[in-house]
Amino acid sequence: MKKDYSDENPKYLVTVQLTIEFLLIYGERNKNVRMAGRLFEQSFQDRRVPDRKTFKNVIGNLWTYESFTKPKRNRNKPMRGNAINVNEVIATVNGNPQVSTVTISAATNISAASVRRLLKENGYHHYKMVLTEELRPDFE
Repeated sequence: MKKDYSDENPKYLVTVQLTIEFLLIYGERNKNVRMAGRLFEQSFQDRRVPDRKTFKNVIGNLWTYESFTKPKRNRNKPMRGNAINVNEVIATVNGNPQVSTVTISAATNISAASVRRLLKENGYHHYKMVLTEELRPDFE
């Protein structure tokens, strides 16, 4: 989908067009943000002009990241809880699937919240499994 940068679309009008105009003025003023900001204010008196820091951040992002905005941080969480805790909790659940997280917490000396988190991270559910119905082999 092509973005519409025309004057009719106010969503992109402020961010893209004003930034491009400022960058052109910034180049004319020998890369001086303060002088470019003053000239920009004089040129666009009918519009709300962003703060000087805003333009400074945009220019810094262009130099650093080659983009108008900073890239998103990688927020992959490292594995919390050591392998001993994980193995203890999973072994307890495998031994007795109907055990509660509070009981596991008391037996392993790990907080109940950590027990629930470890179970969730390893594909287990933190609630007790209760069998309510069962089909017998002679069922037809």
